[in-house]
Amino acid sequence: MTLEDLGNLGEAIGSIGVLVTLAFLVLQIRRSNRETIATRAQAVTDNYNTVLLSMTSSGPQASIFRRGFEDPDSLDADETLIFHTHLTALLGQTDNMVAHQQRGLLDDSTEPGLVIMAQYLSTPGGRAWWETVRDLPSETVRTRLEGMMPESDEEWHRAGIAQDDRGARGEGEHVG
Repeated sequence: MTLEDLGNLGEAIGSIGVLVTLAFLVLQIRRSNRETIATRAQAVTDNYNTVLLSMTSSGPQASIFRRGFEDPDSLDADETLIFHTHLTALLGQTDNMVAHQQRGLLDDSTEPGLVIMAQYLSTPGGRAWWETVRDLPSETVRTRLEGMMPESDEEWHRAGIAQDDRGARGEGEHVG
């Protein structure tokens, strides 16, 4: 074997080493991207849950939302502000989740957030609030939410009852 043959062999081995290194880097980058997406999804979920939990952080707070969803006219001005502010924050989080998903920065974990938001919007108070803010979210979120919500007044009524139909099923009623 000549010196030239050894040089060629060294180049071939070096080229294989570079290819192996590049393959390893591609795998590491993919793994890192998956971890970043998982971390981002957790952060978005945590933010969403923070808004949800703040809605029921105390008895009086929970009462505002229960009454706001059932009969928004029963809220005073301060309670209406709380009700609207939290729903607006939740809508912003929902819009943010969908935007991240569209950019490929989140997986399909946005669906539960849309379902929860649509359920809230299917109540009398949610429907009234939605009519005042429906132009705030992106076209995608607006279209998806409205596709999940009842269309007719009768469907709205049924959806509102479905939110809390314990009395219709006999649950929650005390028979003495």
